[in-house]
Amino acid sequence: MILRLIEFLPLLVASVYLYFYEDVDPKRKPVDIDENRLSGIYDFIIVGAGSAGNNLQDHLCVPVYMQVNKHVGIRDEEVFSRKAIMRYTKNKSGPLTTNGYEAIVFVNVFDPKSLLQNIEWHLTSFRMFVAENPANIKENVVAPIVINVNPSSIGTVRLNPLKPQGPPLIDTNYLGADEDMLILREGIRLLFDFFSTPTLASLKPQIYFREFGNCVQFKNMIDQLIDCIITQYSATLYHPVGTAKMGPKSDLTSVVSPELIVHGFENLRVIDASIMPRITRGNVNAPTIMIAEKGADIIKFSYHTKSTY
Repeated sequence: MILRLIEFLPLLVASVYLYFYEDVDPKRKPVDIDENRLSGIYDFIIVGAGSAGNNLQDHLCVPVYMQVNKHVGIRDEEVFSRKAIMRYTKNKSGPLTTNGYEAIVFVNVFDPKSLLQNIEWHLTSFRMFVAENPANIKENVVAPIVINVNPSSIGTVRLNPLKPQGPPLIDTNYLGADEDMLILREGIRLLFDFFSTPTLASLKPQIYFREFGNCVQFKNMIDQLIDCIITQYSATLYHPVGTAKMGPKSDLTSVVSPELIVHGFENLRVIDASIMPRITRGNVNAPTIMIAEKGADIIKFSYHTKSTY
């Protein structure tokens, strides 16, 4: 029995470690957890509701490397040069005044008039990723990033049955839903149209195949090339959420209540990005701060109204 309130603020993918208890609703009990094995490894185990570790969502991004005919970005050696440091120190100007993201674009690739975006672009001044390859030092390359901010694919986080005390098994299931591939495909097409506008077309942009070596065979086949870039070079934007979904107790896919208490418990809360039922259509940092602040308010209210705490 848990006698006092436990406030659990974990990293999202670690949430799955803390979950199982004999008093949890049997309908929510995980079917792939060996209780006896875990009991022999841990002194104290709580593995919560059976839906814990489900509903993993993340933003998948695709860097689109474009070579241009003149230097338009900021190289690392320029950012950390003596000249740049002096400019910033004296009058707060120069490359050190930017965080590297000069513009962020949100758009719905299926309905341009919609206010519900499904694609985000990061238009960067830094030669991100490209600068890591010494062969690219003398090249003029930009790397805008195309992001699916409304993914339909759902992944999972599970304990490793062979080594439950080790890292969890994370199945992101990226591109598991056909719509996610379609959204990214149209987002990249729209980016190519953007580079065809008069101002950017004057830079003679072309795909930089040194960074897309696995897709060279599709150089003259735009549809296959876009699909190859997505499947071969996409990456996480490090926005995982959802594995301890918030919802009413009647929703068997939920893990915590609107008060952030794990279903089946009285004194256990989860307060982090994992409680989001659905990923936001933008960066998750601000919403996570909001969750933490709301969670803090809930805790303070509980302590003031329940003498048992």
